[in-house]
Amino acid sequence: VREVQAAAREDLDIYQFGVYTGGTMRSIARRVSGFGRLWGFDSFTGLPAETKGKMLEGKHWRPGGFSAADALRNYNRASLLEQILSHIDRNNTQLIPGYFNESLTPELTRRFSFRPALVVDVDVDLHSSTMQCMTWMLENRLLVPGLTYVRYDDWRKPRQWWGEATAHQQLSDRYQLLWRRISMKEYQLMSVGKWRGKSARSKE
Repeated sequence: VREVQAAAREDLDIYQFGVYTGGTMRSIARRVSGFGRLWGFDSFTGLPAETKGKMLEGKHWRPGGFSAADALRNYNRASLLEQILSHIDRNNTQLIPGYFNESLTPELTRRFSFRPALVVDVDVDLHSSTMQCMTWMLENRLLVPGLTYVRYDDWRKPRQWWGEATAHQQLSDRYQLLWRRISMKEYQLMSVGKWRGKSARSKE
């Protein structure tokens, strides 16, 4: 947290993938100050299916698990998002609903002004969701070498060959990413060998 706080600037945003009921975003809002917008991405109706052939940690990671709507017993999307935003309790916070394969689109980058990431907090459990959200961040050049911190909530073992850990390795190979390892689940991006896509900031 000290490193992140020292690097915080108002032109840098924090991205949370996997919001659930907003507990982690609430914690971020209280522990880090001086950054720009806090973004939260989630279906709010539970997990999607995992990549075919990939291991699941447990039965609780099946489709529909971790549904904010079920947890809060609120099935009206607008009301549910307002309830979660109220719990997060931070101005300049935006929630983006939808499964990542449907919400993380070129249209989204035209609709909103996404700024470079100070922190990306990945709490999506699955390989499929990690690949989708981190690919979107990389292809829109929202990760900044020498600055952006990435945390994986569900990286639980040093030799973990499923979920977020497997996706991290595959993305590192695909984009030739070099990381500074802070802990088993926390990294700082140091360099990108092979960018793909265009910057979200260049509205081209």
